[in-house]
Amino acid sequence: MVGAADGDVAFVRGLARMGAAGQVSKGLRVTFGLRQRDGAWQIACEHESMPFCMDDFRAAPGLEP
Repeated sequence: MVGAADGDVAFVRGLARMGAAGQVSKGLRVTFGLRQRDGAWQIACEHESMPFCMDDFRAAPGLEP
């Protein structure tokens, strides 16, 4: 994961794996927007997306970090 913070706002992005035992797992891009309130960080925004191949725009679920 890669992140940046300034004051009471932070953003974190990275790759996640999703799957169940015995199934093929899929790679997802994730981004979280965080806000600090009363000393605790809370998720203010969340986004997930499936990476895709730029040449033919097909999903690329096998993406490895």
